[in-house]
Amino acid sequence: MIHFLRRALILAFLAAVCTVPAMAYTDTAGYPWDKSIGYLTEKGFVQGYADGGFHPWAKINRAEFTKIVIASRFMPEEYASFTAGCFSDVPAGQWYTPYVCFAKSKGIIGGNPDGTFRPAERVNQAEALKILLLTFEQPLTPDSGAWYETYLASAKQIGMLHFAGGNEAAYHIGRGEMAYFAAWLHGHEANKTVDQLLQIPGYVAPLSFAQSDGTYVVTMHAPEVDMRVLTGNSSIRPKECDYPHHCVS
Repeated sequence: MIHFLRRALILAFLAAVCTVPAMAYTDTAGYPWDKSIGYLTEKGFVQGYADGGFHPWAKINRAEFTKIVIASRFMPEEYASFTAGCFSDVPAGQWYTPYVCFAKSKGIIGGNPDGTFRPAERVNQAEALKILLLTFEQPLTPDSGAWYETYLASAKQIGMLHFAGGNEAAYHIGRGEMAYFAAWLHGHEANKTVDQLLQIPGYVAPLSFAQSDGTYVVTMHAPEVDMRVLTGNSSIRPKECDYPHHCVS
């Protein structure tokens, strides 16, 4: 907790003394989580490519994902010394070794039964949520199912969106979705209107809707979806569902 507060104070100080505009990426305009990408860019946690894009739809591998999450939560002096290899495929001297081995030392990652980490493999949503929730010390919701059910249930419990309804665990997340997850846990991701959410390809929506000045606003910290907002049918009771697969009464 002390290191987290220290990091928060440093970021607050930097924000107060200088304003660094988010990089104007060439491919994030209109992307649902563009503000999350801008936030992480301003903080120096992510960067774009030489072509000027962020490539929000590109999939992200396990090494890249772990590096970004660890760097956004801990101070460099906490993980910089973890330079020795800690898995058979995470040797000393690799750019990702300190982040991966620090995460292993904290119990955030455990690797595979064969002693590998598979850093170049695309990270799936179950793995991503485990790393995120453990790194940010979020409360976990016990589940008697497969190991990943705990992390899917916990993300839903705290109101965090997750993606690809019906195949949530195996879904390989993109760079933009990674930015949403990280920014959300930093308390940054803003509420979105229904119209904005209608443009987001398949996600699991633990949301509620409220009307403000004639505009329906989605609150991402509630555990249910009120389909009355979308259908206009006041007889439909609020219930959980995977949007865009409509709830039925």
